[in-house]
Amino acid sequence: MSKPIGWAIVGASGWADSTFGPAIAAANNADFVGAVGSDITKTKAYTAKHGARMAYPSLKEMLADEAVQAVWIATPNHMHADMAVAALEAGKHVLVEKPMALTAAEAERMKAVSRKADRLLSIGYHIRQ
Repeated sequence: MSKPIGWAIVGASGWADSTFGPAIAAANNADFVGAVGSDITKTKAYTAKHGARMAYPSLKEMLADEAVQAVWIATPNHMHADMAVAALEAGKHVLVEKPMALTAAEAERMKAVSRKADRLLSIGYHIRQ
C-alpha cells in the first residue's frame, strides 16, 4: 500500500464542515493533516471535530508544511485563483471548489501555474448532469 496523501483544507466552515472534513477523515489512503480558516479558534474546533492534526494560523504556514501534499480550497469564490496559485507554487496538488475562478484569465493563469509546477489542479463538482 502506498503512503497516505497528506491533505489540508483552506476554508474551515460551512461546506467544508459538513462535507470535506468528513470525506477526508473517512477516505482510504488519506491523512487529514490540517486546515486554515479565517478564525483560528473556529479552525481549531474544526480540526478537532474532524481529526486533523493542525489548525494553521495562516495559508503561508500551511503551505510550508511538507506533510501537506494536496490542498482542498473551499473559500469564497473570489479567493480561489490566488490561493490555488500559491498552493501550486508551493508544490501542492490542488482541488478547488467551483467556480474555479471568476474570469477566464484567472483560470488560464491557474492552469499555467499547474503545468509549470507539474502539479494536479482539479475542480470539485459534486453534481454532474
